[in-house]
Amino acid sequence: MPPTRSAGAPIWLLSFTDLVSLLLGFFVLLYSMTSLDNGKWRQIAANLAIVAVPDAREDAAVRGSERNLAVAPVRHAVDLDYLAAVLRQKTADDPVLSKATIHRLDDRLVLSLPSDLLFTSNRAELERRGQAALFALGGVLRNIGNQVDVHGHADPNPVRAGPFASNWELSLARAMAVAAEFRRAGYRREPMILGFADTRFADISPTLPEAERLRLARRVDVVIRPARAEAMRSDS
Repeated sequence: MPPTRSAGAPIWLLSFTDLVSLLLGFFVLLYSMTSLDNGKWRQIAANLAIVAVPDAREDAAVRGSERNLAVAPVRHAVDLDYLAAVLRQKTADDPVLSKATIHRLDDRLVLSLPSDLLFTSNRAELERRGQAALFALGGVLRNIGNQVDVHGHADPNPVRAGPFASNWELSLARAMAVAAEFRRAGYRREPMILGFADTRFADISPTLPEAERLRLARRVDVVIRPARAEAMRSDS
């Protein structure tokens, strides 16, 4: 009577199992011979956590607020030609800002604000109408990421009254007052504040009447650069 073959797994399955075991051992050995980059591993793990758990970013924001970590949004620099059009539209109906002059130069946009409409003579305290106008302008500037500078200017006539000993001190104090009003309106970046006194008086066209040249000299320039404020600080 011929022997009966016992039921079981095919013979090739044993060879296949041996092959898988050898491959597994090979990869384990290969992994043990490599060094793990902890930084990349944490980055991969964090990305996998965000994909796997949709609320991971919200949880991180909550944890950050619990530790009083402020999250500052990064605003992008706005094209100066577009910004010039927006400023002309926003300032057209304002009784103070409509008197400002907007210059689009090669490397910057300059909004020249007449000091006579913002300040009392030889003073750096903003009048009420000047405060309202600058608060509205600051509301526009706080939405852009461009570097903004504030430059004070004065006419060549020496200061004869008031708390300031020179035109330079007066022009600097007025630039600081304008920047402070922007900050009160929500502008959070740090502008570059400069006082030029009457050093730029020669830039005003000599063909204008002298009274007009003196009026244009008494101004505060809001200078908007094409680059983002953070980028300019990192390059300096």
